[in-house]
Amino acid sequence: MKIKDKISNCLFLILLLLETYALLCPLEIYVGNKDELLFSISDFFPILLGIATVGIIVGTLIFSILPEKIYKPLYVLTFAFALMSYIQNMFLNSTLMRDDGGKMEWDKLQGKMVANTIIWVAVFAIVIVLSLTLLKKNYIKVYSYTALAITFLELTAIASMLLSNPWKKPEDAHFSLSGEYQYSLASGDNIVILILDRYSNGHFESLMEDHPEYLDKFKDFTYYNNMDSHYAYTFPAVRHLLTGIDEDLDVSDMKKPDGTSYKDWNEYAWHTDSCNDFYQTLHDKGYALNFYYSVEAYAMLGDMDNLIGKVDNASCVPLHIDKGLTVRLLEKMSLYKCLPYAVKPKFEVMSTSFSGTAGYEIGVSDYQNAAFYRNLCDRGLTIEDKITTGTGQDCDNLVNIIFIEGIHEPYTLGVDGSEVPESESDLEITKQGLDVIVDKYIQELKDQGRYDNTTIIVTSDHGWAPEYLDPQPVFLIKRAGETHDAMVTTNAPVSSDDFMPTILDLIGEDYIDYGTSIFDWHDGDKRVRTLTYRAEKVSYTYEGDREDLVKVMQGEK
Repeated sequence: MKIKDKISNCLFLILLLLETYALLCPLEIYVGNKDELLFSISDFFPILLGIATVGIIVGTLIFSILPEKIYKPLYVLTFAFALMSYIQNMFLNSTLMRDDGGKMEWDKLQGKMVANTIIWVAVFAIVIVLSLTLLKKNYIKVYSYTALAITFLELTAIASMLLSNPWKKPEDAHFSLSGEYQYSLASGDNIVILILDRYSNGHFESLMEDHPEYLDKFKDFTYYNNMDSHYAYTFPAVRHLLTGIDEDLDVSDMKKPDGTSYKDWNEYAWHTDSCNDFYQTLHDKGYALNFYYSVEAYAMLGDMDNLIGKVDNASCVPLHIDKGLTVRLLEKMSLYKCLPYAVKPKFEVMSTSFSGTAGYEIGVSDYQNAAFYRNLCDRGLTIEDKITTGTGQDCDNLVNIIFIEGIHEPYTLGVDGSEVPESESDLEITKQGLDVIVDKYIQELKDQGRYDNTTIIVTSDHGWAPEYLDPQPVFLIKRAGETHDAMVTTNAPVSSDDFMPTILDLIGEDYIDYGTSIFDWHDGDKRVRTLTYRAEKVSYTYEGDREDLVKVMQGEK
């Protein structure tokens, strides 16, 4: 076979392979998650296009100089691999990620792995057998034209995604939650809310049972062991906390039933009269409100326009993208999408990994457990004469909502609050590390002489993943001036619906238009509440406590 024939025959094959892994899959990953990612197509596609181009040229040249006895079998195997990569990506990826963002539980997918491997082996066998029998004389031509046809389909998809999505996101679409005042207290009244992601009341109770000595720090707190989060995942649980607006259930496709985009729904929630009035009331009472979260916050909160005059540490600042890291993560995810289930665990990428792709010119919030603890130890808490809001108002009082990663995987928190490799941490170690963090914050308040007159809330945005049947978040509160001999426990049926009314109640404002404060509910009260799993498009309505909710989830009630 002449070199020019080798080149013409393998060109379409190499093109298909590089197009799938270097162009199509990264674009699919981006388009499917663009509202949660800070980078734009312009930050990665030109680089990948260049890599693909070089790869096609080099790959084709290498193929063309191979001896025929190596060229032909390698051609067949490469075609089988390219074909199965396409099939895997298009048709066989029924389970790729958990709805709560945690690591995949691969041990529960052994059956799927085996079945998927059988499909790969069968297709490889068919391709090889056909090349030796029915297509023995013209298998290279047939496989080349097949590769060309698939390449054309993929090019059409690539063109469609490029044309229907902005090449570069507008600068004002991004904002940073500044880290300013994260380790500060106001000179007047303070309400500090520590939100530990995925930390359930079951986690808290088991930790206290195993380590009763940890309870001492909570002796002035009231523990609400019957808290409902309304929503089961951070997105949209946090936005519900901050706006008080319920969300339609049928939004798993990121759209409301009437076709409104999720971005529009975010905008609606933040601009309702009740939401505007809530933040205006806080500012009128001399309170600044800061919310500290990761760089992905805009995916939950929307554009900067939503937060002006509300979340005071939000600001538009220049965004710098680490293009190298972005490309590496996208390519790793491409391998994750296209390779068989048997090897997918080696290429799994956590959503939190993309946090490192963006940086700002100002210091951003500390979201990672160990980073927050490290800076809390290094900096302590300081008292500010005035807290300046995003609109320039100087406030004597402060509501600080500090959201850290909590129980979220991957587990990298040590028992002493330090960062450790995943191999040295697990759920139980993480729970102990979180207790160290909370203990340190409380101790800092005491060291500053601000513990007694500060309201402290330790809670979560939602409970643990549904399969663990531990769905309620932890909720502890110590009001300013509150003291006990020991922690008080109540089964009052409270809810995240009560979050905004409770804040207004704590600052002495009327809250009746927003619903009920947690202090309106008591032991033995009956209340119908609903927990919604947005991704699964299912809601569980119950009247009672955690055990009743679990029974409803299991279909027993």
